[in-house]
Amino acid sequence: MNNYKILIVDDEPLILEVVSEFFLEKLKCEVHTALNGLEGLQQAQNIKCDFILIDYNMPIMNGAALVKSIRELKNLNTNTPLIVFSAFIEDIKPLVNKFKNIYFLDKSSFQTHVLDLINKIVGSSTTAAA
Repeated sequence: MNNYKILIVDDEPLILEVVSEFFLEKLKCEVHTALNGLEGLQQAQNIKCDFILIDYNMPIMNGAALVKSIRELKNLNTNTPLIVFSAFIEDIKPLVNKFKNIYFLDKSSFQTHVLDLINKIVGSSTTAAA
């Protein structure tokens, strides 16, 4: 089993299930889920994660508000890599430019590119730590 802890935040239960199964199968990691940004923030304050995957368009607290809260409020994941997935790339660009360690994945190509992105992030953090 991999030691990664991943938090997935999405308001669609089916997407949470599919993405969770994907990570359990591919990375054999510990997966936590949240159905909205507020629930995701509460988990981010209590569980140290290696990655947090965030849907951009959610009720209660959207992805932009969650990213801002994780980065600006004192919590266990202030510097954790955040992967925002959405079909609306233009909405996400300001987040990627404003905060560090934030990545974007188009929802339509998520399964095709997420492992490459995680390998890139892990590779760059390993290089930085060396």
